[in-house]
Amino acid sequence: DHLALHRLRLAAAIPHMGDGTVFARESAAVIHGLPLFHPDLDRVHYLHTRGGNGQLRSRVRALKTPKVPPNTTIIEGFPLTTLARTAADLMRRHYFKPALAVADAALRLGVPRGLLLAEVKGGRGCRHATEAALRADPRSESPYESLVRGLILQEGVPMPELQVSLYDAEGF
Repeated sequence: DHLALHRLRLAAAIPHMGDGTVFARESAAVIHGLPLFHPDLDRVHYLHTRGGNGQLRSRVRALKTPKVPPNTTIIEGFPLTTLARTAADLMRRHYFKPALAVADAALRLGVPRGLLLAEVKGGRGCRHATEAALRADPRSESPYESLVRGLILQEGVPMPELQVSLYDAEGF
């Protein structure tokens, strides 16, 4: 499983990380359980929140240090960007339909819509990421359901109600 292998790469990288270095983007998404679309999981994705450079060298992708350091967290011993920031980073890098799938998952995992909107604000890709955050629905149970819903939204087809229970005349 490519997700399990990536998790092992992350665990192996931890002892070599400097202060202020956290996993980000696809690497953080693996830990958070966000859906990934054509991810580069051959490399560990990390950023420095305090300007350090750590000792990570091979099979890594260092990301540019942001002007405003992101909120970070530690989950199961993995230092990483928060769920809201990770989702926003992914959403800004994708087109509307995959961004919607990530937004749906983030809401389903407990990110408040207002926080997600604040995280996607500004920068490249913020328009479609903001639209995805506004149209996200935590009732969408899978990334594929979200992708289909994104297509429906783009084509102007009436939106179906999500997760509706249907019964026959006998109540089954």
